[in-house]
Amino acid sequence: MHSSQQCQISRSPENQRKSSEREKWLSEEEKMSYAIKFIVVFMIIGATLAEEPQKAKGIKYEKFEESPGSEKYLKHNIKAEQVNETAFKMSVEIEQLDDWDNAYEVVMSIHHSPNNDGKYKEIFATPKEKICDYMAGEIYRDHVYPQFKDISNFPAPGDCPVKKGVYKIEEHIFNVNELDSFGQLGGWRVDNTFFKDGEMISENKMYFTVY
Repeated sequence: MHSSQQCQISRSPENQRKSSEREKWLSEEEKMSYAIKFIVVFMIIGATLAEEPQKAKGIKYEKFEESPGSEKYLKHNIKAEQVNETAFKMSVEIEQLDDWDNAYEVVMSIHHSPNNDGKYKEIFATPKEKICDYMAGEIYRDHVYPQFKDISNFPAPGDCPVKKGVYKIEEHIFNVNELDSFGQLGGWRVDNTFFKDGEMISENKMYFTVY
């Protein structure tokens, strides 16, 4: 089945502790696939909220949505195929139609629906951040780029403005066996929202289910 639908956080002792735990967790999971590590970037806090470990048996890609007018700034081509109950594969192509500098801003967030009934609760969100600050910042520099540099043509950390062009992520596999540490079953939604001169210009949402 194919589908083409297409921080600066205060360094309190508690935040330092959580940051240290996240870094240790990622270090221990170095053998995870690139695709799963990307999910980690947006779901690690959600994993820490689980009250009890739950054994995931399957994972399913659901859909990708874009807000009206997004195509004036970004065009997505996402191809996903369910391999079996425990895995799906995906490739991504993003066409950026203009150079992006600090006139553009981004917010990323993750949402969880325990009953997978369409009722999502936001469990983590980054502050709104200017694009050049994001490209040089911790999330992109230390987590996103290192995991994608070998399977994509993403710009290097600090490269800004981000030049218009087509950015690709090679086909990769999401395997539920690498999701045991997340501990939360149900529906998941990953949101990316972009702004220009303070006004929202594009929002996309990716949905998948862990069961």
